[in-house]
Amino acid sequence: MTARMMHLNLFVFGCGHHRGAWRHPNSSVERLGDIRYYEQLAQTAERGKLDAVFFADGHAVGNVADGSAWFLEPLTVLTAISRPRNVLG
Repeated sequence: MTARMMHLNLFVFGCGHHRGAWRHPNSSVERLGDIRYYEQLAQTAERGKLDAVFFADGHAVGNVADGSAWFLEPLTVLTAISRPRNVLG
């Protein structure tokens, strides 16, 4: 019998999956425009042995309150977080 494997991914979606999530005291909404935030998320996923990072397809800067805030376009973020870690020092 062939062993079955489960693949787990980190799904990053702007301010979260709830329109009011940005208002939570522990929200990271102020870090959405900081590439280091996404690098930290990717490194956490890597330490957890997740297989991939997936970004919801959103590329427009919007209103945080309506859930459409994306300060960095997904391909740019994926390119930046995949570079060697020693590039930033």
